[in-house]
Amino acid sequence: MSGVVKISDLENQLMNRIDRDDLIEVDKVMRYIAIVKQIRKLQIAINKGGVMATTINANQEFTKANPAINELNKLTKTLMAWI
Repeated sequence: MSGVVKISDLENQLMNRIDRDDLIEVDKVMRYIAIVKQIRKLQIAINKGGVMATTINANQEFTKANPAINELNKLTKTLMAWI
């Protein structure tokens, strides 16, 4: 298997592992999927904008790390805590 796992396939696999009548378990799966979606959006933004971002402030121009990287790291830690 290669490439990116489809969100729908991931959701189906997770839902098949739980009791679908247990709303807490269903909610956990839905929150997990929401985090995965946000991670993918951040990855796309980082790929488009690059790892480093140039900021122009009045007469100054400087380069700093893309702020999306920090958010990606936070979400990844949250996701890994669930595994």
